[in-house]
Amino acid sequence: MADVTGDWWSVALRGVAALLAGVVMVVSPIPHQSHLLPVFGAYMLTEGIVELATAARAARARQPWSKAAAQGILGVLFGLVNLVGGGLPAAVRADFIALRTFVRAVSDINVARRLRTEGPTTVPAWHLLVGGIGSAIFSVLLVVGPVLQARLLDRLDWLACLYLVGLGLLLLTLAARLRALNRLPPSTPSVPAAAH
Repeated sequence: MADVTGDWWSVALRGVAALLAGVVMVVSPIPHQSHLLPVFGAYMLTEGIVELATAARAARARQPWSKAAAQGILGVLFGLVNLVGGGLPAAVRADFIALRTFVRAVSDINVARRLRTEGPTTVPAWHLLVGGIGSAIFSVLLVVGPVLQARLLDRLDWLACLYLVGLGLLLLTLAARLRALNRLPPSTPSVPAAAH
């Protein structure tokens, strides 16, 4: 359980990044459509850097690190593409966000499922499950948004804000729980009483 709860800080950083990105979208005087892609790019870049730090920490501890490294590289690359733009059309950049969000969704759902079946019952996997389902729904909405131009695209910025703020709150709640569990002393296995 220590490897799960010991990474509470990376979950917290992901939560803070998502929450800040959502708040920036809400309070910014720039029209939402104009900065939706760069704000998401900054969020994905930050999340990618956190994942790379998590992978490096896992590698030093001789724990599995390749999935975190792949997530980190993907986050950094797609984050930079959306932050800088690189001359790509907005639709292509939005597709990168959808792809990255969907990959994160699948990863979070798999981790939540694995925690529920293999992990200790004290680790709250439902946060990751809800966040993963929300990420999957949001990624689908990003892909079908242009098809639903009149009805959905005008509201996509608000959906992005709600998604980021909701995800941020879920991740911060999970990080607080993981941190509390990390502070608990390790449990000692009970020794059966000697037969008389």
